[in-house]
Amino acid sequence: MSSAIAVLLISLGAFVRFLPHPHNAVAIGALAIYAGARLPKSWALVVPIAALFISDAAKVYGTAYADTLFAPASLLRYAIVGGIALASAYGPRKVSVMGRGLQGAGAALIFFLASNFLVWAFPYGLPGEPGVYPHTVAGLFECYTMGLPFFRNSLVAEVMGVGVLFLVDELAHALAVRKTRFSDNNSLAS
Repeated sequence: MSSAIAVLLISLGAFVRFLPHPHNAVAIGALAIYAGARLPKSWALVVPIAALFISDAAKVYGTAYADTLFAPASLLRYAIVGGIALASAYGPRKVSVMGRGLQGAGAALIFFLASNFLVWAFPYGLPGEPGVYPHTVAGLFECYTMGLPFFRNSLVAEVMGVGVLFLVDELAHALAVRKTRFSDNNSLAS
């Protein structure tokens, strides 16, 4: 059952990245948090990284950007998402609604800080490429400042994504419990 849920989540995570959306308004961090918290640890890393990689590969297939799939910046993005999944996998299983929202906000913040640093350090995903921002402290701050609108989108997406994923999980669990009780009551009546 876990593998079926994992494949469904990978497919959903990859598919959502192709829907029209504002920049950075896709909740891959929320997917990583959910996978870490609800799936066996063996799937925690696989689900968000596979969703990210599959959608990245499909986007660049047949383009001049295909070599960026394994560029340092891309690999570090996968590592960021994997780190979020591992933090969730090894964190507490029982977390309040507010705690889940804070996890989503934390995922957005971590991704913002790390990915903008990567944009500054490796502008086109490859070391040594000339970039938009000078490799100075002022250039780094400018990069973070220019990234703020994307952070807002990411923050909203991650918090809402965590809310939706865990709400659906709770509803599915409640439905399963209700179905089991209904089946038990019917078997007692027979």
